[in-house]
Amino acid sequence: MIQPGTEALVRGHINEYPSTKNEVGLGIIEPCDKFVAKDSALMARTLVKASETVPLRFMNVSNVVKIIRAGTIVGNISPIQDVISDDKNITDIHKDQNLRIELQKLLSNCSGNLSQEQKRGVENLLNEYKDLFAASDRDLGRTNLVRHTINTGNNAPVKQPPRRTPIHMREEVDRHIDDMLERGVIEPADGPWSSGIVLVKKKDGTTRFCVDYRKVNDLTKIRLCNGQLLSGEAEMNENENRDDTFEPESVVPDISKDEPDSADTIVDQSDLWDEPD
Repeated sequence: MIQPGTEALVRGHINEYPSTKNEVGLGIIEPCDKFVAKDSALMARTLVKASETVPLRFMNVSNVVKIIRAGTIVGNISPIQDVISDDKNITDIHKDQNLRIELQKLLSNCSGNLSQEQKRGVENLLNEYKDLFAASDRDLGRTNLVRHTINTGNNAPVKQPPRRTPIHMREEVDRHIDDMLERGVIEPADGPWSSGIVLVKKKDGTTRFCVDYRKVNDLTKIRLCNGQLLSGEAEMNENENRDDTFEPESVVPDISKDEPDSADTIVDQSDLWDEPD
């Protein structure tokens, strides 16, 4: 007797075990069609060590009591050849399942020519540093460890006049500006500097909001940093079969700027916007 909404572990008896016993001595018990047709309690498929008595697990998901009488034939047992138990593979599967969707796509896109061992290495790397990957374009970080300075010396401010935006693109410009305001990437500004905006069409058909800083760059004093030549890195890895891509999109908003800087002010049809300090 199994009460509604409960499960029970019941001792069962094997009447006839198949003559072709396996070496591992294991079998799998499955409910037979006759028992299922009775609309009785549900019986789970169970892996058991074949012996005269075996455990059977039943569940009653109905609202009435289910009765299983002694001697009722409830299922069949079949010998199995082997049980695959690979903890390492299970761990890897769990790691892959724990990856966010965008990281799973990244793993899929970059593992086409990788061996299974190399793919597991990439999975482990993505899992270890998964918090460093943006979940979307709206997931922007910000550091205060360094601050960037736009050093234009004693040059007069560059103030470009607003560029006329085509009528069919004005809604797109407004959408980008509203989105950046909402995310805190820009804020209203009132200063002597202003650079025009440029909308660039991407491969996927969407647009990227860019700023024409060429005149500002001509006045900016570049701070030189010691670093290894990229050509040297390329020579060291010339035999490596890989394709690396770096896209510095939305890099500047991740770093705080010194307060006096306003050379990165942008202008649209009628308003000035600046990056927050």
